[in-house]
Amino acid sequence: MLGAGTGPSLALATPTPTPTPAAASTPTPPSPPQAPAATSKLKQKQKQKDDDDKMGLSTLPYDLLLNIATYLDLRDVHSLQLTCRSLYDASTTRPVYRKLATDLLRRCRALPLKGFQRLADLSTEALIHAVNKANHYEAAWRVRAPRPIGWGEAEAGGGGGAGGGGDGYDERGVNSHSNYMDVAPGGKLAARLKLEEDAASASSSSSASSSSSLSRSKNTKTKKNKWYKIVSAPPGEEVDWLSPITSSYTLCATKSGKVVCWDVQRDVCLAEWNPGARWELWKCRVEFEERTVFFTMAKVVTGSYDDDRVMNFVLMRLTFSDGPSGESAPTPPVFAHVTEFKTTGVVMNVFLLDPSERLLSAFVWVSTSNTIGLYALLDWAEREYVFVDTGIECVMSSNWSCILFQNNIVIHCEEADAAFQHFYPLALLRAYTSVLPDKEATPVISRRVPPARTLKKRFVFPVFEDTEEEEEMEEAEDSMEGVQSGEDIPPTTIPPAPPHTHTHTHTHTAHTPNPNPYPFPPWYPESAHFVRQWWPSLPSIPRVSCTVVLLAAHDQQTHRTRFVLAQHYFRVPLDHRAWEEGMGDEGFSHVLGNGDGGGIGGVRQKLGQREQTQTQMGGASSSSSSKSPGMANGLANGTSHTGTGARARGRTLEDAQDDALMHLWYVSTPFEVVRVYDNAAGAGGANGHADGGNGNGNGGGGAGEGNGADGEGGEGEGEGDPDPDPDDGGLTERPRPLVAVDFGHAVWIEYVDADADADADGDPDEDDTEEEDEQQAQDDAQERRSHHHRSDGIASRHGTASGSNNADANAKGSTSAPTAAAAASASGDSDPKWLRFVTFPPFSEEHGVELDRRGTEGEVRTLDVPPELDLGQVETINIDQSQGAVILSDKAGRIFILCYE
Repeated sequence: MLGAGTGPSLALATPTPTPTPAAASTPTPPSPPQAPAATSKLKQKQKQKDDDDKMGLSTLPYDLLLNIATYLDLRDVHSLQLTCRSLYDASTTRPVYRKLATDLLRRCRALPLKGFQRLADLSTEALIHAVNKANHYEAAWRVRAPRPIGWGEAEAGGGGGAGGGGDGYDERGVNSHSNYMDVAPGGKLAARLKLEEDAASASSSSSASSSSSLSRSKNTKTKKNKWYKIVSAPPGEEVDWLSPITSSYTLCATKSGKVVCWDVQRDVCLAEWNPGARWELWKCRVEFEERTVFFTMAKVVTGSYDDDRVMNFVLMRLTFSDGPSGESAPTPPVFAHVTEFKTTGVVMNVFLLDPSERLLSAFVWVSTSNTIGLYALLDWAEREYVFVDTGIECVMSSNWSCILFQNNIVIHCEEADAAFQHFYPLALLRAYTSVLPDKEATPVISRRVPPARTLKKRFVFPVFEDTEEEEEMEEAEDSMEGVQSGEDIPPTTIPPAPPHTHTHTHTHTAHTPNPNPYPFPPWYPESAHFVRQWWPSLPSIPRVSCTVVLLAAHDQQTHRTRFVLAQHYFRVPLDHRAWEEGMGDEGFSHVLGNGDGGGIGGVRQKLGQREQTQTQMGGASSSSSSKSPGMANGLANGTSHTGTGARARGRTLEDAQDDALMHLWYVSTPFEVVRVYDNAAGAGGANGHADGGNGNGNGGGGAGEGNGADGEGGEGEGEGDPDPDPDDGGLTERPRPLVAVDFGHAVWIEYVDADADADADGDPDEDDTEEEDEQQAQDDAQERRSHHHRSDGIASRHGTASGSNNADANAKGSTSAPTAAAAASASGDSDPKWLRFVTFPPFSEEHGVELDRRGTEGEVRTLDVPPELDLGQVETINIDQSQGAVILSDKAGRIFILCYE
């Protein structure tokens, strides 16, 4: 790279004349002054210097430098800034850092913005700071554990902060390390911190006479580098669900039914909604553009776990008046009623697909047919609704989410070996609109309507070359072989497709696909978290989702349950080629006449049948697409879709990207996660999910999905897996894993000796091991089938929720472990525990081209925790990856905000 003044010299040196012999023998008189010649030489040298300067990078026009910057990453830009002043000025401009911010967003890494700020609200200086910090988080956490903020200063013995504050604060109470650590001057929290600081200073002073200067230095260092904050939960209330709403607030649902907004900068209650009855929070979504939080509350009115069940839902709005600076406004937020509605049947989850369009959906388990019912409010301001039976079998080992994509409600389903996306155009659903005759009426299913299109794609499983759990893996393989003996195995020849089913198969690999290292059974999904891009973004950023599944296997002999994590990214559609090939179809016009209760064509089929009719050939990345009758003839005339060479190359790249997103990434060393048991007595019935939050709030309510900013809905799903014993009157305790997931990260509380005991598959030498595993998994599935979502008594909302990102979880309470045995395990508060953290591989648009699949396992890190925090007393856990924060609440009514760097 050419720097200032480093260009090659273009002027040749003037040769010195060689004296002749005659001239050497004759004395030369002194020559007169050559002033004009000297001046000419100086000008020539100056011209040469000017030419050299013109060759330097620093002298290029700004538009050329900006074009060069589009090919640089942050490290390159930092190197340029160290060369000279002109390049520093050019590389610290807003366009350069906006491009770097775009790169981060394309990798699905959020910027650490303050409050409800958007990128356009940031000054250039604030944008540079945010980009540098986000890149630092991303780079550091891939090679080491997150460290408490101020760690470097503490090691160096310093404690300085912005504005000269001795503890990282300026005169406005703004912390130089983390937005969560800001303190409002003159508030309750500031007064308490001042008392703590005075007490620490007094203690230091009193010990000064008997302590060495080194000891005083250590005391000061500890005081000046505090890295966590403790705020209060609503007094006199038990926390049922908790989620941060940006870095300034928390939203808390209590077991009495209240919803409270808490100011974490002043440690005071800002607003409260009290319905006067036991309601439960189900879904929460943050809209950054509107500075508004939408949430749904629910309670069971009547009925058991069948199609006669009736539930009431109320949709609320919490509006903030904060300005673009990110600072909290003096005016408190306001709760407002939006709408309310009733449902019939066992509701699995509710999805706030697009608040700006007043669009809402819900999944309902239809017990008589064991299928998924789709309930939708296409305009929640009206009394109209859509309620249809999709005919899609409700397999409890599946994980479900709902996404809005190009005027389609998409049912996203993930099985153990493949993912499915079922598309319902809004125009199709409008044809089945019903009107409630009065406010007290309940909805009824109008008819069975299969999806207009279905896409499928198989997962790609890694091969674990070296593992410390070799024996466990062998047992899992043995179990898998026993299970596969009763499964539908894809034949070597393609079976004939059923009528009205058009199958596309794209095989990109010829090798035999790797087997699932964690098959069902014995492994079942304890919880599934669907996280979307909840943070403020830009229109050009691709929409990507992240799935994290907590897989569990229960040992019937030891009654211990071990866990592993599986992760992958996905987009809508799963298969772009199959989606584009169907774009010319007539849509769904022919479906309308066939939506009777009998099912149509190849759509109303069990998942095992679908495995046969939608071909899976050789490669693990094979995919297929099927359409219901009206869609079946789209390509019947044999129209070619190969396109031009450029189009074909583009499809090849997109195919590679689609395939790569199906690669699963594991935390494969089994561990034992800490679970809490929520008394289900009086529960109103729900599994809440925060789609607008940040991270995952794992309170009694459930999960949130990361889609706060992209408007595609898709809040994931949280099946609360309730199963109260009728003999107990529904009073049972459900285990809720203390796991939280944000986009690209996960955090959980784990028993330190989780891997010390026997494995969970039982004795591999016993002949009946495989039968027991299969029976256990089937029992788990039967419980989920009977009680798909948490309600009246089920508290399996271990989902992730959060207030500024949206993490959505499928909270499937652990139904495999007997209550007594599980409770005994959970009561072991004296057992050592630690807070664990893992970073997933970043998403890349070149993911399918240059992906190094050698890194298929994640390295789990251990996080520092403050001495005041007893991990055995924690009730909820959240993570906000954009700010590097973990938020936990305990039984003592305290909320710990731990800030890392």
